[in-house]
Amino acid sequence: EFQMNAGYANGTQWTLSGSTLSIPLSNRGADATLTKATVSWPATNNAFGQSNGALTSIKLGSTTVYNTATASSPATITSWASTSRTVLSGKVVVLVLTFAKSPALAGKYRIDLEFGAGNLLTIDIPDITPI
Repeated sequence: EFQMNAGYANGTQWTLSGSTLSIPLSNRGADATLTKATVSWPATNNAFGQSNGALTSIKLGSTTVYNTATASSPATITSWASTSRTVLSGKVVVLVLTFAKSPALAGKYRIDLEFGAGNLLTIDIPDITPI
């Protein structure tokens, strides 16, 4: 049974730091292999002149699973740099997205992760525009 959760693992929520966005993934179901990812991010300048630029890599735990610079958002990824994309049952791994520029603090992020047909995990990170 597919039971993947995102956003919190051991009390930790997603984090933006430098040019990376990190999201803990917790698998409470059967082993699950990442087969497709659709990533949307602030790729062009927002009202504050901020953007992330290109998505440059994705790591699942310590394994780089995607390493092709992709400038256009959203990006749909089905070709992988590694076959090691399985999140084992009962494990927590961190999904790390790296961008060409420091992540924009004003803009929405959405990550759809597919772990086989019909097993979709959607991660929405709201616009955190400073007031």
